[in-house]
Amino acid sequence: TGKRYFAHNGKDPGAFEPALLVWFEIRRPEKGKVEFVQHTIDQDSGIGTQFELVDLNADGKLDVVTANKKGVHLFLQAPERVAGILPANRGQDALDTAHALFDGKTFDGWEGNLDYFRIEDGAIVGGSLGKPIPRNEFLATKKEYGDFELRLKVKLLGDPVRANAGIQIRSRRIPNHNEMIGYQADMGQQYWGCLYDESRRKKVLAQAEAENLRRALKAGDWNEYVIRCEGRRIQLWLNGHPTVDYTEPDSAIEQTGLIAVQIHAGPPSEAWYKDITIRTIEAAK
Repeated sequence: TGKRYFAHNGKDPGAFEPALLVWFEIRRPEKGKVEFVQHTIDQDSGIGTQFELVDLNADGKLDVVTANKKGVHLFLQAPERVAGILPANRGQDALDTAHALFDGKTFDGWEGNLDYFRIEDGAIVGGSLGKPIPRNEFLATKKEYGDFELRLKVKLLGDPVRANAGIQIRSRRIPNHNEMIGYQADMGQQYWGCLYDESRRKKVLAQAEAENLRRALKAGDWNEYVIRCEGRRIQLWLNGHPTVDYTEPDSAIEQTGLIAVQIHAGPPSEAWYKDITIRTIEAAK
């Protein structure tokens, strides 16, 4: 399955979101719920009303052929992954297979003030509904990332007028300080879907349109953020709605760094983060 590009003349929700082609792995544990794990085949072709699964090269593995508004695409299955021959031929970017940044059980690969972060129901939870948040706190990856596509589900609970949080990208910790410096995909009030520059220029770099935000946001519920960083370009989607397409004009601004989740100083509030996956982007040679 996947995402249709420009479906119904661009009137469908998320019509201009990356045209993904994906398959789902079904995992059936001995106990608990059945899990459907998404694996991405390609990010710039998508699905259409016409597609076929067939073994085209007689290697015993099913291959994928799709036809849609982006053209006709052939993807031959490799032993370890499904690989598209078309992107390489077209000089597009090669995206790594998506992998989880958070395992849903431990803080492996992450570091931060665990007085303000916990794991609950397979999610990272920052803050508390039982007491105010005295200062900004961040739980950050130990690994740095440059060009990537990050996907995660987020939920913000608390006073809707004041509760705030966000996802840091290409960021750094300020030495001997609780703060981080870098880009942030914002959460809360009119800042949902916006790109903010945390502790650097300290301003909104790109604002989501109010009407678009109204259609996209599920207040008090789970929302899906997609964050794509490539070169100096940063794009954000909220529940399939594009909210930001920003190109950094200052060549001195660093374009690599840590990823982090935040709970903002303020009233009792909680920021929930789950299903955090990343695919790194490597420019085609």
